[in-house]
Amino acid sequence: MMVWPKPDSDYLLHYQYHAIQPKLTESKNYPIGTDTHAETILSSCLAVAELKKTGRSGFEAENFIRLLMSSVSRDRM
Repeated sequence: MMVWPKPDSDYLLHYQYHAIQPKLTESKNYPIGTDTHAETILSSCLAVAELKKTGRSGFEAENFIRLLMSSVSRDRM
């Protein structure tokens, strides 16, 4: 983020942004969220696969919700 003119004091800014996911490559093999949230991202995929295979949510969905809550908590720090 660039600020102009140069700030003359400390200011608290709040803003939102939209992150656009670039294509995954061998050298950049983590989606947005980096390896900090990799287990949560993998768990979401497993939960969807479980739902498609069995037609219902089960262990994988419960695990994903638990990991998602943990990831959100980490992001709030």
